[in-house]
Amino acid sequence: MRSLGDQVRDWHLGAQAVARGDWGSALRLFSGISEQPARIRFNVGCVHLLAGDPEAALR
Repeated sequence: MRSLGDQVRDWHLGAQAVARGDWGSALRLFSGISEQPARIRFNVGCVHLLAGDPEAALR
């Protein structure tokens, strides 16, 4: 299991990827976070919407 520090780093890097418009990297980083809290799931849904995939956002 990855440390909390690693997961926070991935969330931060994912947020930076969103700011750059790098949807693939953002999804990879957010999805790698274990036991995703609601905030991470919300971020994943938003990235899917921004990437033009509303059906994936609903999952």
